[in-house]
Amino acid sequence: MNKMNLKDLEIELKKIEAECEEKKKSSIIAYCDANNPYDIGDIISDHLSTIKIDKIKYTRGMLRLDPACIYYGEKLRKSDMKPFKNGDRECIYQSNINEVINETAR
Repeated sequence: MNKMNLKDLEIELKKIEAECEEKKKSSIIAYCDANNPYDIGDIISDHLSTIKIDKIKYTRGMLRLDPACIYYGEKLRKSDMKPFKNGDRECIYQSNINEVINETAR
């Protein structure tokens, strides 16, 4: 049996922690994907803005909130659903969505 010193132990524990974090991240993504009702191309609104989703990321959840999706996209004018000329982008957290304006077919 090989002798393990303190440095070897620290290296081994860091490896285990990294593996654990990667598994947590995978589980969070699987949970979010399973509970995500929206797709790229959907148009959604919260209390501030309207966007057409072009990217979906994930949050681990904070305080008492569950892990959820964060939707990113170009900010749209509410009057005609066209992007602003300045190309503003916005993100909307899944828990803040209050309206789905256009949902792509799944």
